[in-house]
Amino acid sequence: MIRIGILWLLCCIVCISCEERESGAVFCNSYVSVYVLPEEIVLYEDDDLLRIDVKGETIVDGEEGFEELARHYNDVSYGRWVVDGPCRAVFGTITSIEIECDREFCGYPGYSSLNDLVVFHTYTPYNYVRSGYVDNPDTDVETWASSFVKPEFSSVSVPCSSLAQGKVQMFAPNAIALSFLEKPDSGVYRITVKLGIDNVEYVATQRIDFGE
Repeated sequence: MIRIGILWLLCCIVCISCEERESGAVFCNSYVSVYVLPEEIVLYEDDDLLRIDVKGETIVDGEEGFEELARHYNDVSYGRWVVDGPCRAVFGTITSIEIECDREFCGYPGYSSLNDLVVFHTYTPYNYVRSGYVDNPDTDVETWASSFVKPEFSSVSVPCSSLAQGKVQMFAPNAIALSFLEKPDSGVYRITVKLGIDNVEYVATQRIDFGE
């Protein structure tokens, strides 16, 4: 009877594992399973926001070099099945940001800093990972970022002028946006963003029509 019981238990375990695999679940030793190594930034307009995507080489869990990146954040003991797709993050820390415009902008001369007028928004799993996967921020995710952010992410919203070096790291590569505290009633403006990640500056410019 004991032997039959053990065999039945083993069959149940095998069946459960098969069901999890067939459902598309993937076992992850690290919460972040895809890191983006920055190479460039891309800007695009999204309603009243200026969105930023960080592009670069991706290193996936299991590939050479991934374990070193995961250990940098001590993200090596997650050990859970994941069914809602991989968690992606930029490997790096924001060290600077500068926002400029090619013409006068709400009283600010052309090519002067607009950091006082612009708020930086992003989401990061950093606090969740550092807490040992127990911190639950219960983040209210904005619609524009909902496709790229998981419930365990914390939100960051801070004026660019107050964005302290080292405050934001391990952030979502496709969930970064800038909003304007003041903006023109109409007109076409070219906004330049200079984003420093680990003291390397990435620059991009986007045309925005505030009259639309």
